[in-house]
Amino acid sequence: MIASFNQVEGSCADDENFKFLLTGTNYKWIKKCSFISNNEKREEHCKYGHVQGGCPFTCGECECQDDPGFTFVLAKTQEIKDCSWITRNKKKTHIRRLRYCFPGSPYFGDGVIGRHCKNSCGFCSATYDTTPEEENSLTVVPTDASNQTPSPSPTLNLPEETSDEEDFNFCPNDIHDNTSFHWKLNKWKCSKLIESTDENVTKRRRASNCVIHEVMANCPHACAICCDDNPEFRFETPDGRQKACAYITNNPDEDVIKKRQNKFCYSETKKFLLENCSRQCVVRRKKTSFIVKTPSCGGVRG
Repeated sequence: MIASFNQVEGSCADDENFKFLLTGTNYKWIKKCSFISNNEKREEHCKYGHVQGGCPFTCGECECQDDPGFTFVLAKTQEIKDCSWITRNKKKTHIRRLRYCFPGSPYFGDGVIGRHCKNSCGFCSATYDTTPEEENSLTVVPTDASNQTPSPSPTLNLPEETSDEEDFNFCPNDIHDNTSFHWKLNKWKCSKLIESTDENVTKRRRASNCVIHEVMANCPHACAICCDDNPEFRFETPDGRQKACAYITNNPDEDVIKKRQNKFCYSETKKFLLENCSRQCVVRRKKTSFIVKTPSCGGVRG
């Protein structure tokens, strides 16, 4: 287990078992709280809620709780939500934590939700395998709880949540994981995500690992990622045009397709395309060794 949160209520001590992966290192260097030994490193790593939860003493964050005054705006609908929204619906808690709390997730941004909603994100008393990663360009807009008018600050126009989240977790039986793919110092294979008979363990492992785009691409079955494209999803090209997923591979030139996949699917700022354009970004990307090769996605998104 790479990281665990075993704080004793009323205490303020770092979890001696907690480890995290450094940002920008392709997930190779695992560090403990003691690594955060000076102010510069604290500023860099303690901005993440999961690191604050595992290293409360070092980060100076001994009260692991939600900020009752914090709210954020869903970019597309402009709905204002507080931390409790993440866990309000038990059936959706897992997917919301995956989408909003963990580094590498589609709506993570600079980690502001994880910092302010540590308890709702599960960083105070749960067990997770955490992987800090380069932040993407999502701007989450914090608001004052007493002022329910969305801030005029710009937000990235990300797709809103799917109405039927079972669709997001759908993966047909003919999708196979890449058995040669490893991560976490070559100790984990895709099968590690689903080997436990405890459903909660499986959910936790998926929540913290399947947000990594390499894991998402290589372990579509273990991550239970929908392997079809979302027909309603649109993304913006550099010239301002709105395009559907099919645009990525709608070209007879294989080099053009490869360039589009590299540009739109695997850039640091657009990892959420993997979730919405799985067929075009993952299945059709056959020449890259680390991407899973599958014969067909099968199934149709609801």
